[in-house]
Amino acid sequence: MPEGPGWRVRGMATAPEARGRGYGALILAALLDHVRAQGGGLVWCHARELAVPLYERAGFEVVGEPYNLSGLGPHRRMELQPERLADRGR
Repeated sequence: MPEGPGWRVRGMATAPEARGRGYGALILAALLDHVRAQGGGLVWCHARELAVPLYERAGFEVVGEPYNLSGLGPHRRMELQPERLADRGR
């Protein structure tokens, strides 16, 4: 969803029994395709610690230190810069 600055990935998760099968990567790729089709820009999220590798494989980078989101546990802010989004779409 558009949320300043840029586009925010929010509420993305897979059921524990479905993890490791590539579903999250497919959904994230479709989301990034949508952002590109809308003109691109910064894409960011609050990623659970366990999901950091998924976002890193998609080109996101960790920004700042780990923090706890109330009731959700440890998270990291992650960002995919506009130029990296454009490069990954080619």
